[in-house]
Amino acid sequence: VVEGGKTTELSIPAPGSASITLKIASIGAIFLRENDDWTYVVPLDPNQTRQAFALQPGTYTVIYRPKSAQQTAYSKSQTFTVTSGATAIVNLQ
Repeated sequence: VVEGGKTTELSIPAPGSASITLKIASIGAIFLRENDDWTYVVPLDPNQTRQAFALQPGTYTVIYRPKSAQQTAYSKSQTFTVTSGATAIVNLQ
């Protein structure tokens, strides 16, 4: 609980990173997964096949589809885990 006029210390873990490599340019986004809750984090750049993101530790899912695909039926997903001070390597096909 944060109260006015008082100092509240917060402990935030050190970030990690995700290095994402796509076979072809794709549309998509990264979501944080906590239990049954999904939180939108960041979009993928549809013009890049290699991307890096600094992320807080946790379990994430990237959902993506080829930029040329017009239907969500072509969407794929991959789950990965980020830990403090480490890089998660995510190769997407």
